Amino acid sequence: GQGFGHGVGLALASKHLAARFNTEAHQLITSRVWGLVSDGDLMEGISAEAASLAGHLKLDNLVYLYDSNRITIDGSTDIAFTESVKDRFLAYEWHVEEVNGLDSAEVARALESASKADRPALVICHTVIGYGSPDREGTPKAHGQALGAEEMAKTRANLRSQTETQFRLRCGGAGMLIYQAGCRNAAARPSRRVRTARLRCPATPAVGYLLASVRVRMVPVSVRFCFLE
Repeated sequence: GQGFGHGVGLALASKHLAARFNTEAHQLITSRVWGLVSDGDLMEGISAEAASLAGHLKLDNLVYLYDSNRITIDGSTDIAFTESVKDRFLAYEWHVEEVNGLDSAEVARALESASKADRPALVICHTVIGYGSPDREGTPKAHGQALGAEEMAKTRANLRSQTETQFRLRCGGAGMLIYQAGCRNAAARPSRRVRTARLRCPATPAVGYLLASVRVRMVPVSVRFCFLE
């Protein structure tokens, strides 16, 4: 639940910076916040308060995927959580999509739609916890216990998998993801530098200084003087 609130705070901070520094000619702040939330997160009161604020402010730069597997470590969510999350978030004025979370194409389409919404978005992904595990699928045991070698073997057979003996992200795979993210960031960096440099031109020295101060979390001199007085 706390992480849900953090995401709303990040989206709000981005909007604040965009309102302060973006112009028609220079769109410097364009970040979007993506997050994953669970049944437990949406049971927390803090997520309800944060969601209400996000909907009120129409933070269209915020998208959450909700892994709705209806299982907690104590058992089914039915023992304590039976409300319609979809209806609750619609009441908060969010854009809501509902999909089969095991269908990647369906999830991708929903994310594309959510990213174009004029308000915060929640993509409800109906999933099965421990999917493929003959003895753990859909049970609380899949929530907080390792499968173990025997159950892993059963799961591989059940899914007709050809993976290695352990379900792990291979080092090469992790490295490739990091490399691809770095390439995307590197490709965008020159454009960001140009846009930032334009704010430091003689016509807008105060704006450029303020942006630099924000980036290093430095209190502007004018504000410090106000406190000293």
